Amino acid sequence: MELGTNENPTGASSEPGWESLLDTLLQTPPPKKSQGIYDYVDESTLSEGHHVEMNAQGHAVEEYYENEEKICCHWDRISATDLSARMDHPSGVVLDLGCGTGSAGGAVRKAGAKVIGADLSVACLLAAQRRLDGVVRTDAAVLPFKDGAFDGLVSRGALHHLHDPKTALKEAARVLKSGAPALFLDPREFAWLEPIKDRLRHDDHSFSDDHHAYSVEEYQALIASEFVVEECFTEHPLGILLAAGLDLLPLPKMLPKRLLARGLFEIDSRLNQTMLSELGHLLVVRARRR
Repeated sequence: MELGTNENPTGASSEPGWESLLDTLLQTPPPKKSQGIYDYVDESTLSEGHHVEMNAQGHAVEEYYENEEKICCHWDRISATDLSARMDHPSGVVLDLGCGTGSAGGAVRKAGAKVIGADLSVACLLAAQRRLDGVVRTDAAVLPFKDGAFDGLVSRGALHHLHDPKTALKEAARVLKSGAPALFLDPREFAWLEPIKDRLRHDDHSFSDDHHAYSVEEYQALIASEFVVEECFTEHPLGILLAAGLDLLPLPKMLPKRLLARGLFEIDSRLNQTMLSELGHLLVVRARRR
């Protein structure tokens, strides 16, 4: 189910019928279409913070998300393989909210669902459309989809990027069918770690100053404001931190990055079955639409 280093997954750019699928989900036709992207963004309404974040995401696509010389690139793909199972393998059409390059939604799509990605970053969407059934450029706070359009939702690493996550969650709930599963994953806040991350990322254009990691309680309360939370837990106490740390070093070109990422992921998967999971760096919430 994971993406191999040389695979070119097919999605909206190669399969017929994706426009018809999108048209059934959208409230109105898109004002713009470009390179396979339905674009609902009015640039004049975006804040400086939005532009800073879009610029950072453009750098991140090149430097991290699609850069197979980075361990985190492979971790991102490998760790997505169980997302569909965590959502009880939803059928129908799933929304990948804040889809990034589509690795999360792509894994859900491989498990059998149709997946539509929504993101503000054009650079992310150009990569995501190779993995998903269709992509839409939109502000998460103003989704262009019909009420109850989707049968499920996955949102991995998105909420901590958003300027208005509460409104985004309200919109996410609106476009889901009643009782539909939703899966949220974001970085966990550790008071001791945040200053270190800020220092290390100070000169890295792939990160903006607005990233907001959450405490367990804060994250659960945020999602519970619009969804019924079924489970909230943390995972990955070691491997994800090591992967991010190693990516800061000048590693040899010949080092098998994917193999190393796989090894770190398997170590963390074992640690997730122990009490050390309570020290995990990733927050996970399984929820349902009310």
